[in-house]
Amino acid sequence: SRVARGERHFQLTFKYHDEIGRLGEDFNHMLTALEKNEAEREQAEHQARTAQAEMAGLLMRADESRQALVKMLEEQKAAEMALRLSEARLRDAQRVAHIGSWDLDLIRGHLGWSDEVFRIFEVDQHRFAASYEAFLNAIRKGALNHE
Repeated sequence: SRVARGERHFQLTFKYHDEIGRLGEDFNHMLTALEKNEAEREQAEHQARTAQAEMAGLLMRADESRQALVKMLEEQKAAEMALRLSEARLRDAQRVAHIGSWDLDLIRGHLGWSDEVFRIFEVDQHRFAASYEAFLNAIRKGALNHE
């Protein structure tokens, strides 16, 4: 039969509206509903395949982003380690040479001293407020004078 072969786009015609005719009409309604259901199923399958493809693309991009982030974090960690090593070497070199370094932020009035500057001036870095004003006050009071 046509239905068994998968054909759905046909309608049976009946001359009479007797019981057989009504069964035929019901059969035609069933075929129409079946066509509609199959079209909806095909559309849903198409949407599902499209969504799967989009999801696969998103997952691939997410994995690429994750790999790039891991690489950036590894590079940042290596840079931080190199910076800590460089800072340690600078502290050692300043200690051995008995020289220090400092920086002054004139806008904020912040004075930064290296550990060796604190040792040179024999000042406890936890008790001395690192500001230009505090430094000038200490010099005026002779607190940083070694005479």
